[in-house]
Amino acid sequence: MISPERGQRFFSLHDLNQALQKRLTWLNNRPLTNQNQSRRSLFESQEKAALQPLPTYAFEYLEVKQAKVHPDYHVTFHKHHYSVPHIYAGQSVLLRASERLVEVFLPGKEDRIAYHVRCDQPGYNTKAEHMPVHHRWHQDWSPERFQHWASQIGPHTEHLIVNLLTSRRHPEQAYRSCLGILQLAKTVDHETMGAVCELALQNCAYSYRAVKYLLTTKMDMLAKEQKSEPFVHEHIRNQSYYS
Repeated sequence: MISPERGQRFFSLHDLNQALQKRLTWLNNRPLTNQNQSRRSLFESQEKAALQPLPTYAFEYLEVKQAKVHPDYHVTFHKHHYSVPHIYAGQSVLLRASERLVEVFLPGKEDRIAYHVRCDQPGYNTKAEHMPVHHRWHQDWSPERFQHWASQIGPHTEHLIVNLLTSRRHPEQAYRSCLGILQLAKTVDHETMGAVCELALQNCAYSYRAVKYLLTTKMDMLAKEQKSEPFVHEHIRNQSYYS
């Protein structure tokens, strides 16, 4: 079909497409070999009536998955956290994500309870209308309660929790990380936890993941440093001998 155009020169893609369209029309209207019908006439008589209307909207790929609303009334999709109305905290929901939007539905229902512009980078999308005003979440958990809990472990742990709470746009976005860090504190003694939090503060690493990593990789070293004592021997003179 293209060979008849071989000798012509085209100065734009549009001109080339126009020429090909004319050639395509000629090809479809030309009688087929050993037949008195063309491709166009066969389409009109046999296929056209069986065609169905095209969809109103172009096909859009969707990802669908089940999720549970976290205590901070957010759901997670591709490492990004999206808020839903706080009354759904702890419930199972259905996520439907397109290229542009992330929508949240109750299972088995058509009503959409939340939607957000999709973002595949780690972070939070929190709508003010989803946040509780006088809700049990604020009564059970608050920045002051997390700070008080951390202060019972040690000053470095308290300082880290305060920095974590203030590093987020809304303190509620840090509640899960605070809970995780304070739960980690139950697995070690207060001195080790304080040393790990001090390392995190020095590196401005205000997250549960950072504290867990430091606790896993540095705990043995920190424990040795804390337990190390001056070597005592009968033939070694201590500091009091020279005073």
